[in-house]
Amino acid sequence: MFDLIFIAILLVCFGFMIIFTYWCDKQIDGIQ
Repeated sequence: MFDLIFIAILLVCFGFMIIFTYWCDKQIDGIQ
């Protein structure tokens, strides 16, 4: 059970990293 929770947390963090990176790229494109 603990393993599933741990994997879920990793997936959420990974998802936020992808979204944050994508958003930063959009902001940089907007500035340039």
